[in-house]
Amino acid sequence: LLAGNAVAVDAKSLSRGTKLALTGVYCVGMIAAGLMGGAAGPATLQLAEQLGIVHNATATGANTKDLTQMGVANTINQLVATIGCLIGGWLVNRTKHWHRLMAFMQCWVGIAWILQCSARSFDEFIAVSVLIGIWYSMTSVTSQSALTWIWGDDVAPYMQLDNAA
Repeated sequence: LLAGNAVAVDAKSLSRGTKLALTGVYCVGMIAAGLMGGAAGPATLQLAEQLGIVHNATATGANTKDLTQMGVANTINQLVATIGCLIGGWLVNRTKHWHRLMAFMQCWVGIAWILQCSARSFDEFIAVSVLIGIWYSMTSVTSQSALTWIWGDDVAPYMQLDNAA
């Protein structure tokens, strides 16, 4: 499916409208992933309570020192993201249909965020944090590679848009 025998389309043959549409799709995907990630911050206390790390956090508030395990999960997420970037770059370099790969990865990012909301133990939360770290960073690398392929030397403003997303 991902490494089919079809010849990849030359970006120079794409119309400006097609390039802008693709850029929009990639940026919307990154905005969606960013919104999901941004929602995790305000939900930290509720997630910690759901995982049994703190009790009655939403009613009484929790001391930040009680959230050490959540910090560990976030640290693991970011360490694994480095691996995801390397894997994403490697896959883009070796896959003819990387746009399909990117759509596939964006779907998995969404699924991982849903799984994070349903985690019931710290071990489940760590496992999902690993998935999010890998899939999100792979999506980011693929998006930036895609924009570079589409726009070539004129990529700068579109890359800034993607990074802002």
